[in-house]
Amino acid sequence: MTMLTYSNDATQEDIDEGRTRLTVTHKPGEGGNHGTPGAGGKDGDGRGLGWKGFVYKDGSKGNGGSGTENGADGADGKHIEEQVPPSAPSEPSPQTGSEDIDPSQNLELTWKPSTDSNGDTVTYTVYFGTDQLCSDLSPEDGLSCTIPEKKLEFGKSYFWQVEAKDGHNNNTVRSELWSFQIKGNEPPSNPTNPVIKNGGNEIDPAQTEIDPKLSGEFSWTASEDPEGEQVLYKVCHNKVNEETIKCYPKTSETSETFDQLDYGASYEWRVVAEDSSGNKAEWYSNEEELEKWTFRTEAAPAVIKLTANSGYANTLLDWDTDATGIIEYRVLRVLHPEGSDTIPEFSVDNEIDKTPNLQYTDADLSEGQYCYRVEGLDANGEIVSSSVYNKQKVCVAAGEVTLAIESISGTTTGEVPIEMPNGGNLQISTADICFKYDPDVLRVTNVTTTAFSNGYKFNFDPETFIDLGILKIQIEANEGGFGEPAPVMGPGALADVSFAVNDKKDRGGKDYSDLEWFKASENEDLVNQPGYEGLKNCIMVRDDNNKPVELGLRDGSFTVRKGSRDGQRTTQARFYVREAYSKGDVDGDGIVSTADARMATGIGVGYYPMTQDRRSAADFNSDEKINAADAIIISHYALHQEWLDNDKPPVEGPKTRKLRDGKDTPITFRIGEISSVSGSEVTTTLSVDNLTDMTAMNLAIAYNTAVVKKAKVKKTGLAADASLLYYDNKKGTVRISLNSEQPINGSGVIAEITLTLVSGGSVKSTPLVIAKTNLYDKFSRDFVTSALQRQIEKQHGKLTITDIEEPVVEDRAVVTPIEAILPVGSYGAACKVSDQDGNPIVDVTVKVGYKTVITDESGYCTIIGLVAGEYPVKATKDGYVFLETQCVVGDGQNCRLDIVNVNGEKAAPAKCQVYAVHDDGLNRSQFVTIGIDEHEIRKLGPMYRGYDIEALAIDPRTNIIYAASGNNVTNKYPKGHFYVVDGESGELFPVGGIGFGELYPVGSTGFEEIGDLTFSQDGTLWAWAKGDGLITIDITTGKGTSVFASDLLIEGLTLLEEGNPTFYGAVNTELWYYDTSTGALEIACTNLPGETEAIKGISAELFLISIHGGQIFAFNPQTCELGDAISTNEYNDVEGIALPVAACTK
Repeated sequence: MTMLTYSNDATQEDIDEGRTRLTVTHKPGEGGNHGTPGAGGKDGDGRGLGWKGFVYKDGSKGNGGSGTENGADGADGKHIEEQVPPSAPSEPSPQTGSEDIDPSQNLELTWKPSTDSNGDTVTYTVYFGTDQLCSDLSPEDGLSCTIPEKKLEFGKSYFWQVEAKDGHNNNTVRSELWSFQIKGNEPPSNPTNPVIKNGGNEIDPAQTEIDPKLSGEFSWTASEDPEGEQVLYKVCHNKVNEETIKCYPKTSETSETFDQLDYGASYEWRVVAEDSSGNKAEWYSNEEELEKWTFRTEAAPAVIKLTANSGYANTLLDWDTDATGIIEYRVLRVLHPEGSDTIPEFSVDNEIDKTPNLQYTDADLSEGQYCYRVEGLDANGEIVSSSVYNKQKVCVAAGEVTLAIESISGTTTGEVPIEMPNGGNLQISTADICFKYDPDVLRVTNVTTTAFSNGYKFNFDPETFIDLGILKIQIEANEGGFGEPAPVMGPGALADVSFAVNDKKDRGGKDYSDLEWFKASENEDLVNQPGYEGLKNCIMVRDDNNKPVELGLRDGSFTVRKGSRDGQRTTQARFYVREAYSKGDVDGDGIVSTADARMATGIGVGYYPMTQDRRSAADFNSDEKINAADAIIISHYALHQEWLDNDKPPVEGPKTRKLRDGKDTPITFRIGEISSVSGSEVTTTLSVDNLTDMTAMNLAIAYNTAVVKKAKVKKTGLAADASLLYYDNKKGTVRISLNSEQPINGSGVIAEITLTLVSGGSVKSTPLVIAKTNLYDKFSRDFVTSALQRQIEKQHGKLTITDIEEPVVEDRAVVTPIEAILPVGSYGAACKVSDQDGNPIVDVTVKVGYKTVITDESGYCTIIGLVAGEYPVKATKDGYVFLETQCVVGDGQNCRLDIVNVNGEKAAPAKCQVYAVHDDGLNRSQFVTIGIDEHEIRKLGPMYRGYDIEALAIDPRTNIIYAASGNNVTNKYPKGHFYVVDGESGELFPVGGIGFGELYPVGSTGFEEIGDLTFSQDGTLWAWAKGDGLITIDITTGKGTSVFASDLLIEGLTLLEEGNPTFYGAVNTELWYYDTSTGALEIACTNLPGETEAIKGISAELFLISIHGGQIFAFNPQTCELGDAISTNEYNDVEGIALPVAACTK
């Protein structure tokens, strides 16, 4: 028996040679080879008593053992080899890291066999992941192992290992862990050849808009899938610039009908192809869609008739429509350049309010021209109709007050109203109004106030300028102190000018007189003549602050309102000497009768059209409408042969309104909810609460003609003694006109409405919408827009047909997160956002391509689902500056981002000293500091070759220094780049490969050459971009935004904020200034001592200026005087100067 053990008797030589000695011991009696004779060995009895020899582990032979005293010679030491494991298997196939392995075929794994130094037989076991895949493989088996195709899945990574085992004592060794990547399941191709059908007809979306009311269908050419899998399609669409995407259920068809769309919207649509493995076609790559299909829907039917009238403090919008199904109206407004011929574009972003009424007052507008649009919305908020665009009617100049003269008719007398379509709360201190007439035809007899202008007194002398046919009217507040003139509100006549018609023999055959405004500015030669100086202030209206009011004048010859000077000729305003269409003669038969009152009522409910002649005869309250308010005046005259005295209502000034008991309580109209069966008649009531002093009403009720066939209206209750007429236009609107000789007061029912329901319909219900409510008092004043300022509220009703089961129509498209339709990404990005000391920054918004995340409490973020590619990375948080970077994923590599704030504490702030940047040649920049007291000059940091820094500024809030480059850069950053500069020694702190205290690149301004920078006290950074003008720069991104365009090549820039904020800049030896309040850009001084390249304003009387090739000087911009010089030694080309005022005042 042989025992192999480690020996502890290794010699020093063994140790030196690094050998391990093993002791081999045999039982006594076993022979061996002869060894070295033992000391004193003799012949023995032929049996050795024992021996031992040594075998080294490295295989060298040991020495023989020593013989015993009387025994045989010791045997030679026997050479015994150590039993060692085989070598590890190597050279795998497929090679480790292999990609794009096809899972549709069996995969054979092979390797280079192990070597066994003992010559033992080696067998192999293959581990696939943690499972044994093949075991006890020998070279005779071919040294390969096959993975069945069903064990491999698309897009996954697999790991494998081979274990080698020798056949002597089962020693084992394993290979390295090898891996391979199964290729991803190839997504299907993108669908192609998009087609849109609308109403069954194929359309070209580039040429034709879709009608949302007609049926629609998307179709496309099918995708191809590389693996032959079934492809399903998901159709999605969204409005342009809206993040919400709606998608329809998946389908295997290559077409999809779409839900009803909104009017007047631009849409994008796409078809997302997905195979049965869940792989989506890559229609989205990084930040942009590979292909967008677009279309636009038609604008809503333009059936809303809108008129906008500007006034002193507001703009009054008034509209009407026969469209049905409208629950409320959306009012939109855009600021539109004066004189522009383009049609303004409206979007939901232009919405200013919603209202259930047909009038709206837009107040507190800044100066400018505004255009309006009104959209009618149904109960679901969808657009039913929109207003007609007519520049003359819907675009106005804010703050402008219009005065208008319209044509009238008369036989012996007549009243010409001076109309004001919207007073806009104007309080008149004084006014001088002048207009021309033909004195051969007419003579002035009187000028009177109206219900609109009560509270003012008029002065006039019809004889003063009668030779010219000019009437001058002077207006002033009737009584009261300053600030108390009665406000002129809403539409109305400022004055009625009464004329008498001259005898026919004196008219020289003339049967009309033109009526025109007389403006002194257009007749300067005349008003400067003796006797006519009194016309110099024609036409002028002053408000209660004695400031002139912007006026627009309309007399039929030309509309000269500021907002619409297009020179379009309209009918000339005239006084016609004729019986037809004189005051109250609406039908033009020369007689004022109840037929005229009825016609006026018919015009109000839409039965008769309104013409200019009819308006001149019947618009008594000058609100540009004819309705019940006018009809009651005509009716009174027809009955009593005298006109109502409607020109002396109580003055509704700012104080008196507050004293009206109960008149500030809203007036509420209400329709009850009703139901019945198809084909029947059903009656509901129209009720009102808190009605006071109403003598006329125009009201409209809208319904769905799929439910209601016709409507009838009957007066009752509060209106039992009034006159009521109605008109059902059979298009879904019944209009009601009511007038009463005696004012109606109180609460209760005023009408019964009987509705005939359709038979055989499919629509179950309709809202009964109170679409219009115009109420008037006995002075024909509108309750809402006039000085009455009443509030009207409406409670709509509902009609239900009980024997119809109305199908529930639900949109099939549902709001879908964009992640649900993006291609499945195999990659991700991890980020950590920290400050310069490594402290985490929480709540930082990090955008990687099209994905956005927020850092957690540890400053970490994780983005998953990225497809292979390169993504821009941008981190933002108020008060922090982060470098933009890139994230690249693909080839098995994810992305790790370390984002560091470069505006942290280690960006040393400026100290109390002057900072400057010197240009050493074309683009070599050297920062220097200049002591405040001794003017000692020191370098700051290294020379920046190729940076071309031309501008410096210091944030007054943080004392952080910012810099910007010119256009001669040769470093890796673009022209006009923006930087942060460390304020201390120039020590480097690496941030993204760029030394901090060197320069931190923040971002490109977007402008090629920055002349200089300057901060305002609120932290806004201003700059002058050469050739582009004044801009602001976002200090977190470096992005520049133009503020004032100019092609001046200004170098230095500084800002004085005292009084009117004013910028100063230099062009060669000229000092320029830009006054922000007036917009003036002018020269202040022309005697700068040389080509000036930098300016720093210390105060209004002290600037520091640097001269090209020279020194820094003191300069007084108020007196243009040059002061002392500060030597800059060899740094004699200072491009930028900055002084941390905050640091020097602590």
